[in-house]
Amino acid sequence: MQRTLIIASAVVVLIASGVVHGVWTDRWSEPTDLGDAATRLGKLPMVIGDWHGTDLPMEPDSSNGLAGMIARRYVHATNGKSVTILLACGRARAVCTHTPEVCYAGNGYEVETPRRFALPSKTAQAPPEFWTARFVKERAEGKTHLRIYWSWHGTEGWRIAEHPRVAFAGEKMLHKLYLMRDLMLPDEPIDGDPCVEFMQDLLPVLRREVF
Repeated sequence: MQRTLIIASAVVVLIASGVVHGVWTDRWSEPTDLGDAATRLGKLPMVIGDWHGTDLPMEPDSSNGLAGMIARRYVHATNGKSVTILLACGRARAVCTHTPEVCYAGNGYEVETPRRFALPSKTAQAPPEFWTARFVKERAEGKTHLRIYWSWHGTEGWRIAEHPRVAFAGEKMLHKLYLMRDLMLPDEPIDGDPCVEFMQDLLPVLRREVF
């Protein structure tokens, strides 16, 4: 009897692990048109409110598994403040990897503990959520200070997770967004941050033009 229970338990574990893997690899889901999603990234306007964009060069990298990615710098026409964005799309398993705290730490940056940031919303819907952290790197000319915001967009809008590979495993298509800027002072507050200002203009345009 005990041997039967052990075998049955092992079978349950194998089935459960197979189901998880099947969901993660989209084994039983209808294929999503990744090419179309990648094409729609290019529909993001170069001018968003008072912000004017310029494409940044990127080296093609087929190894990252992403369907598409764009990088731009937007400059405010009046005050000259600038924000750099990276917007990518693809299968969840590819989009969830290479988060800033991992990539930048691997490039010599000191990374403070990320904290949650909820963009104030005027609607009854849950506000968009982002991680944000400061990144510091010692250079010959002095320290470089960056602030980065990042989040993922799936069926429930802009959401964050401590374990994104698990939290977003069921998403057929996922987008991720980084907003970055150089800090003039290391202790600049989030209040009045150009990234937050640009976020207010950017997210409705993404919803309308890209998603």
